[in-house]
Amino acid sequence: MAKVSDIFRDDTTGQLSLGRISAAIILVYLLGCTGHLMITTKTLTDIPANWLLAMLAFYGINKTSSTVKEINNVVNPVVGE
Repeated sequence: MAKVSDIFRDDTTGQLSLGRISAAIILVYLLGCTGHLMITTKTLTDIPANWLLAMLAFYGINKTSSTVKEINNVVNPVVGE
């Protein structure tokens, strides 16, 4: 069984992923805000789509940067690897 901390590690390097950690923090915050709205208004509220996009932006930026690095390594290989 995998540890919870393994969820936040990059699959290729094994290092902690800033994108995954920040997305988890934002998700917990957004769920807390939605819970607060439900308690104060006594209605069932949805998570707004733009909040979800803000959460996913961190993961997308991180994934894009790693993809660009991989493309750069293919186009301009480092001598000795």
